[in-house]
Amino acid sequence: MTFEQSVEVAASPAALFALTQDYGRRLEWDPFLRSAELVGGAAAPGVGVRAYCVARSGLGMETEYVSYSPPRVAAVRMTRGPWLIGAFAGSWRFTEVAPGRTRVG
Repeated sequence: MTFEQSVEVAASPAALFALTQDYGRRLEWDPFLRSAELVGGAAAPGVGVRAYCVARSGLGMETEYVSYSPPRVAAVRMTRGPWLIGAFAGSWRFTEVAPGRTRVG
């Protein structure tokens, strides 16, 4: 099963990429999570870095970055998660559509 969503935002790709990949700020804008952190002593995201997020429902998931190319794309795959999710992978793509406007999808 695949889900896709995109939105245009009045900001640069670099600003949006930085905000969405900053785990210290993740809870400021992500209403679905109650916690989000990088694990294994990582100070910043990058290929091979893992993150652990817990949804408001209490379900937790560990993901690993498989792509990290600021300010264009970040992608993760689930390494550990709830039994009801057999597999998960997701990506963020940041495409400038006009000066100061970015499509995030």
